[in-house]
Amino acid sequence: QVVALARETRQPHPRQTVAAAIQIFGGMRTLLAETDDAKKRNVTAGDFSLHKKDGVRCFRCGGTGRIAIDLDFLPDFVRPCPECGGSRYESSISEIRYRGLTLPEMLELTAEKAFRFFKGQHRLQKKLQLLKQVRLGYLRLGQALTELSKGERQRLRLASALAKTGGAETLLLIEELTVGLAAEELPSLLSVLRDFTTAGHSVLLVDAHEYWQKYSDKFQNLSPRN
Repeated sequence: QVVALARETRQPHPRQTVAAAIQIFGGMRTLLAETDDAKKRNVTAGDFSLHKKDGVRCFRCGGTGRIAIDLDFLPDFVRPCPECGGSRYESSISEIRYRGLTLPEMLELTAEKAFRFFKGQHRLQKKLQLLKQVRLGYLRLGQALTELSKGERQRLRLASALAKTGGAETLLLIEELTVGLAAEELPSLLSVLRDFTTAGHSVLLVDAHEYWQKYSDKFQNLSPRN
């Protein structure tokens, strides 16, 4: 199979979170829906979606956790939603818990803490491990992608692409991986890509940064001709 990681071309939506980007949000919602608390209230995994209007997301902020105030000629002033306090959900969700935590509380966990919290949930842990590998273990699961730096979003996108590979032999196509990244971030990415190729997969990286030249199996300089 082929998995492509194209260059980021647009800003993410405030409802997009780290958990959704790394593809564990659906699994988290399923775990909550399987609890007795959820079954008693007929709450399904779909009801926890931040995109479902008639679910349990906050009606005031629409699941973004933030409210923008128009200041006429100045940029909008953004503050936590006064209805949900920034949790993104209605207060009724506090009655539904998994291992003692509500969904908003789980979304406050960092990837490092979530890895330990979801002990035994191997599919979730495997994807959280990828976040740790690209040195994003400090990010909160519910953190909006709009709050991340460009470099953080780039590393998150790499982890997300790797999470899609599954166990099948994969060719990973990456375009301009180093855009927005600091030099000290590159060795950790190299480590991730090496683990990926060691597992029997392949990487085709299109990137002008000279860092990759000494590590690639084949380097071709495609400088333009006159």
